[in-house]
Amino acid sequence: MKKFSRILICLLLCVFGFGFVACDKRTEKEKNFTYPTVGDHVYGNGGLAVRKGNYVYFVNGYTSVKDAADKKASYNVGSLMLMKLGENGEVVTDDNNLVKDEYFITMSDKLCGYEVTDLHIFGDYLYFVTPCLENESGDKTWAKERVVFSRIKLDKTSKVEEVYSTGVKYSELEYSYYEENGNLFILTYEKGSSYYNNNGNNTLVRVHANGKSSSIVANDVSSVVLAENSNEIFFVKDDINEGKYYLKQYNIASNQTTDYATFTSSVKAEFVAGGKVFISQAHAVGSTTDIKVSNIATKSGFELFRAYDGSATLNVTPDGNAIVMVNGNTISLVTGLTETITIVDNAVSSIDVIGYYNGCIVYYAKVSEESEYAYAVKMVSYYNYINGGDTEIKTLVSLEDLDTTVAQYCYFDLGDNYMYFFNKVNDDLYLHRVKINNNLGEDAEMFGVYESDDIPEVEEEEEIVEE
Repeated sequence: MKKFSRILICLLLCVFGFGFVACDKRTEKEKNFTYPTVGDHVYGNGGLAVRKGNYVYFVNGYTSVKDAADKKASYNVGSLMLMKLGENGEVVTDDNNLVKDEYFITMSDKLCGYEVTDLHIFGDYLYFVTPCLENESGDKTWAKERVVFSRIKLDKTSKVEEVYSTGVKYSELEYSYYEENGNLFILTYEKGSSYYNNNGNNTLVRVHANGKSSSIVANDVSSVVLAENSNEIFFVKDDINEGKYYLKQYNIASNQTTDYATFTSSVKAEFVAGGKVFISQAHAVGSTTDIKVSNIATKSGFELFRAYDGSATLNVTPDGNAIVMVNGNTISLVTGLTETITIVDNAVSSIDVIGYYNGCIVYYAKVSEESEYAYAVKMVSYYNYINGGDTEIKTLVSLEDLDTTVAQYCYFDLGDNYMYFFNKVNDDLYLHRVKINNNLGEDAEMFGVYESDDIPEVEEEEEIVEE
């Protein structure tokens, strides 16, 4: 009997072993590819590229979802890829300046590089978004503008799994990832009416990514700040019938909502930074708008920070010490009711802020009226401006082929000491990168794999004939 049991156990082990091998549907190249290890650090989560150890998961360019014509289509420009870097973090290329074949694989040929790209590594998985593959109910209209959150194992030993499908189009969607206590959550703000009737209108949805489950946080939300900290999320819920507007604080890990403040006139949640929450509210008299601030820890009453006339675009520095107002070629650092420091870039006529990096404002600006696509990406230290230090405006990179028509969606990504962005090559938009710190005037570096028609011709060196 013992002999039979040992034979049975051996047979079962063989069957299971064969099953594991048979279920591995990766290509030979993918099986032989080396992948990042569990202990490798993750850099730059979110955006167009995310690094783990000496590997980068990235979208290989941008394709608009409006150009997607076939649900089953495979993509190169817009696909999800993994690249192994060289010992010094460089792209490893061959004699034709193309990425060596053994240094990259395609993780998914679904359309991933489009209007709502945001890559996030958590645990053994890479999370990303793709267009919905369903039809709208009752007709044959492809619901491709709705968004599906997906994931795949970092070593590609799993198929692409659906985590959550939104009820609104990408243009009406805001979202952010939150890691807390071994869990990954996604908070989506789905504006307008949802495709799913039971979701309601203007809805906050909490997605528990580990368990691929979702629940509604609130309906009738008029504004939200998807703050960096999971317990500092703020949103405004309107009750027009009662003439009240409720500012609420939400903790996504505990799934708890608390009342923070109540107003009798409309307010908008604007920013959360440095332990402060900022709101905007129409001034009682005149056409100006008041920016008000409250300390979150003490739940202090809202005090006026600054009034503005609405002509400038608004943002806030990560430390919460200054409101950033941009108007034309002028950046105003507003640090109080009357305190303002101005930065003027006389070389350009307008400025668009990309984001913040190590105490600096990073922005892009058109540098030539003669060329539609001639731009410069620049940076300036707001920290030094406020504290009286070096105030030089530095150019990170000059670009001749920057198509900014998709900048409002996913054009730039600051992280991992690189700025990743889409740049034109012929008629396609490919991922490029440039150093942020220690930038010595390098040109933008192509970061990806070309379509065959876009491969640049390599100029042959002329042979020198000695007489």
